Parts: sequence; structure tokens; C-alpha cells
Amino acid sequence: AWLPLYFTETHGLSLAAAGFAGTFWMQAGSLAGLFGGSLLSDRAAQGNVMRRMALQGGLYVLAGPVLLAFLTPQPMAVITAAVLCFFLFRYLGLANEQPLLTELLPDNLRSTAVGLTNMCNCAAGGAGVMVAGMLKKDYGLPAIFAATSVLYLLAGALLIAGFMRARPANAGRD
Repeated sequence: AWLPLYFTETHGLSLAAAGFAGTFWMQAGSLAGLFGGSLLSDRAAQGNVMRRMALQGGLYVLAGPVLLAFLTPQPMAVITAAVLCFFLFRYLGLANEQPLLTELLPDNLRSTAVGLTNMCNCAAGGAGVMVAGMLKKDYGLPAIFAATSVLYLLAGALLIAGFMRARPANAGRD
């Protein structure tokens, strides 16, 4: 939500150009990631569905550091490449989320789990936009974008830890 404003403030783009730059590369990375991630996820899950969790964690760990490009002034091409890569890795990983939920839970809990996950994602997205707005004046958008990398590294580490913890129980299915 704040990326077009960043492009306007940092690179002097018009509102129309900033709106395009702030959404096109995100959507391009997201679409490619969802399509590629679904194929990658199905391939990784062959033999052990828990590999989806490891794959998602690894891709989140890759996505996080990309946002550190915002810490120092960068040319527009570097920032757009970082945005594209972040959303590509993020959505390559995200493509594992719902298949993992449906494979781990009994049939009678699947819709509830997917609904709760979507609700939490929406709430977190809205809260993130609000918190970024509150912190913008004191820290600036580049620092806020870069700080998001910590959240993705943490999420990736938790997913990998979950996979490692579940691994002994699923060792025979590898």
C-alpha cells in the first residue's frame, strides 16, 4: 500500500507512474510465484507432504533479505528488481500454505483452517498498513520495508523448525 508513495517521494515519479511501478512488479512476482510455487510444491511433496513446509520456510528465508535493498538509496531498477524478487519468493512459498493445511488436517477442519488463515492474513495486512503509517514519520518507508525482512526470516525459520520437529514422525515417508 505504501510503495507508490515511496516511489513518489524517493524517485520523484508522478502519481500515475508511481501507482504503476508500485503495483505492476508486485503483481508480476505474485502471479509468477503462485503458478511456479504450485508446481514446485507438488513436486516437493512427492513422498512426504511435510516437505511443503520446508519449501515454504526456505522461500520465506530467501524473500526476507531482498527487502534490505531499501536500506540505502538505490536506483529505480534495483528497487523494482527487489520488489519483483521479494514477491516472487514470497508467493512461491505461499503456494504451499493451503495444500499443507488440507493435507495435515482432517476433512472436518479444513474449511475452518483455511478460513481462519485467510482472516488472519487479511487482519495482518490491514494492521501492517496502519502500523507502517504510524511509523512512517519517525522511521521512513525504507526502514519499514527493510524491517519487514525480519518478519519473513522469522516466519521462514519457524516453518523450517516445524518441518524439522515433524521430520522424525515422517522419516519413513521420505
